[in-house]
Amino acid sequence: EAVLKLSNYLWTKDNKAFILPTIGVLADNPSKTPAILKQNQQLLIDNMINEHPILKMYNVKLIQLSIDEKLKREKLKPKLNINYNLLSNGLSFTSLFTDNYKWGISFSTSPLFRAERAEVQLTKIKIENTRSLREQKAVELQNKYRFALNEVDNLNRQTGLYTTIVDNYADLLRLETSRFQLGESSLFILNSREMKLIEAKIKLLKLHIDRQIAVASVAWSSGQLGF
Repeated sequence: EAVLKLSNYLWTKDNKAFILPTIGVLADNPSKTPAILKQNQQLLIDNMINEHPILKMYNVKLIQLSIDEKLKREKLKPKLNINYNLLSNGLSFTSLFTDNYKWGISFSTSPLFRAERAEVQLTKIKIENTRSLREQKAVELQNKYRFALNEVDNLNRQTGLYTTIVDNYADLLRLETSRFQLGESSLFILNSREMKLIEAKIKLLKLHIDRQIAVASVAWSSGQLGF
């Protein structure tokens, strides 16, 4: 269920809905460096302004508002209409040049344009507000990206530490097993060694999961959560 809920927020590069697989979401080798971390991190930050889907939404909104502003400015321009009326009793080709005709020109404008000017000003305010929101969101995404990178680094160190701890507990368990077989240890000590190893493995597994989540956060905040 959680996988399906997450899929509601994922899209492919072709703007199609992406359904996460129900198995195999985590890497087969959790210690393997994901592709997103092999890229130039500063370049990703620089490209985030133009490539992140959330910021692209703001770009589209700004384009729409810009077009709206231009249309509203057109309403401020005076209206000029030209009419041509042919005064003739019959319809013939020569009558177009020999009969009388009447020209008409109408010019209309509003002395104040209060409503139109107000609409233009309102649209300009919306544009500035959207730009501010876009800049704020860009800073927010960049901060989340850097935080996620730091989180990955911290979890890498913790994972390395607990990998060593698991190996040490495994060595102690093998040693205690040999002593137990020789009658130099007790079942209580042997079970204690085994419990310590299990606890360390569970902790290591949790660290691997937290690292995968942090890596996904790096991909999301950089706009690279594509497949």
